[in-house]
Amino acid sequence: MDGKAELIETLVARMKAADDALHSGDAGPRKALWSTKEPVTVFGAAMSATGLAETQAIFDWVASRFTGFESGGWEILSADVSGDLAYVVAIEHTTGSIGGGPTESFSLRATTILRREDGQWRAFHRHADPVEGSEPVRDRLLGGAVESAFAAPPGKTPAGGSAQARLLYLTGRRSG
Repeated sequence: MDGKAELIETLVARMKAADDALHSGDAGPRKALWSTKEPVTVFGAAMSATGLAETQAIFDWVASRFTGFESGGWEILSADVSGDLAYVVAIEHTTGSIGGGPTESFSLRATTILRREDGQWRAFHRHADPVEGSEPVRDRLLGGAVESAFAAPPGKTPAGGSAQARLLYLTGRRSG
């Protein structure tokens, strides 16, 4: 195995371990994998965020929704390293429970981009969306259909608010 292949294998193993921990209710390894330098972005299967505070809040929220992790597997479609940038494109398969519900399986198409910072590889962008048939699991993660998840009653945070405001609204927390 050459140095590049070994590096990719190491990155993927670290990312997979962080993903498994997230689905077990622990956002710590995911947050540790991520850059603390701007810009950072998440275009997630359930929610999107821009900036460190929003991405960290989303990781905490997602971890809080999972109550039973059984298994996870990744199909690596493409991965490469060039200089101080790396990317991984994968289909991520997960079986677990959301919010104490029944165990179910779902899959995400995900692209993660990483950069080398002070000798460490850190993720700074992730884009994921549900594979066909996995949308109902995403909806349960949000606690309702995506189309209505960001709708707010009069006087509450509107759908057009920031991702952080939407997250605070969904989790019942208030800013300030």
